[in-house]
Amino acid sequence: MNPLRHLIEHPEGNIQMLSLAKLPRAIIGLAIFSLPLFMQSAAGQDMPEHVTGTAPYPFPMLDVRGFEDPEPPIELPDTVSEKLELLSKEQIKFLQSDDARAYIGNLEKTVTKLEESTPAEVLALVEAIQDVVSQTRYVEGRDDPNIGMNTDSPKFNAWRLRRPLSMDPKRKPGPVKLGRYNGRGGPPTFGGYPLALTPEDLIAGEVDVAIVGAPLNMGSGWRDSGAQATIEMRIQGQAMSGSDQYVGLTAGRVLNIVDYGDVAIDNASTERSMKHVREVVREIAETGAVPVIIGGDHSLEYPNVAGLADVYGKEKVSVIHFDSHYDAWWGGSHLISHGTPVYRLLNEGHVRPADYIQVGLRSTGPDPEAFQWMREVGMRFHTMAEVERRGWEAVIDRVVAEASEEGRKLHISFDIDVIDPGITTATGTPVPG
Repeated sequence: MNPLRHLIEHPEGNIQMLSLAKLPRAIIGLAIFSLPLFMQSAAGQDMPEHVTGTAPYPFPMLDVRGFEDPEPPIELPDTVSEKLELLSKEQIKFLQSDDARAYIGNLEKTVTKLEESTPAEVLALVEAIQDVVSQTRYVEGRDDPNIGMNTDSPKFNAWRLRRPLSMDPKRKPGPVKLGRYNGRGGPPTFGGYPLALTPEDLIAGEVDVAIVGAPLNMGSGWRDSGAQATIEMRIQGQAMSGSDQYVGLTAGRVLNIVDYGDVAIDNASTERSMKHVREVVREIAETGAVPVIIGGDHSLEYPNVAGLADVYGKEKVSVIHFDSHYDAWWGGSHLISHGTPVYRLLNEGHVRPADYIQVGLRSTGPDPEAFQWMREVGMRFHTMAEVERRGWEAVIDRVVAEASEEGRKLHISFDIDVIDPGITTATGTPVPG
């Protein structure tokens, strides 16, 4: 049996998966939610399969990452001792350190460089690397630990301030159809569905699914067009509705679906935007509707999942994450970006590592050390190499079984770069294969 169809027809009480699975694939496929687009296949090298298990949790932000721990100092041979005569003991220790190897190379390259240099050149080299390292790292008193804000601004929160309902014409709560005609006229909405603006609209309309846009693309710094994606998706609304050949149903006939507008974004701060996106995701989920968030870059994974955990409880949500990257990096100067949402979710305890399932990994990161970290904390992952070796049917069967454990709520995160860039040419971080 096709595992996708089985999951759709037998959700076993999992409302998150049930409702998302029945949405048209054009809606789900843009940024972070998708089911039918699983069936893309790509080449990959043989890499380790996922490892399940229970990790020590919650885990410290740095200690569990073996690839962040410094390598043991190298032992320089006596043959280069004359080259070190101008160095202090501290400088020799630095030359042997992981910091120096990041710029010079391994032991063999370090020895070669020393043999080719005079003592004065060695001193100049070590001092230059020391200066670069010190300038790269945060130094208290020299660097600002926080981004400054003008708290005296009378418009400090204007970007996310909602218009009071008393300023609107009086109406009964519920979704509103914007078209003048029964056809496709009127302002574009996701799938041509009615518009809802408030939680009261969702409750009164007994809404099953609320599609909300989050036009944020500051979290990547690449060539993303996420800020325009929600507009384009609405313009293509007709393609989002109608019968879906993959799941054999018309979503609008079996689910009450609405367009919940766009979340306000602070165009000068990804971090501030995260908080408001989380609030809106939470308010949708609190009504019983399933939030479908159209991004936007993948930094949105953090507020999306955190917002669901706010409603259903920490460690009560499982995630299936389709992505060519693992997005669990932490080492940047910002705590949130398109490469860090997974790590932040796990570190803050919103999702257990064993409940976070990644599918489609094939980029240059994670490296072997990152894979080891993922095993140690208990994350589950399925690389494209596994897909090529075992086939999509077998991998999806395994993913569905993992996600169905303990009856948790399920969030599906779909980063468009999981699809080969030959098909999704506009993705901001393309990864062939």
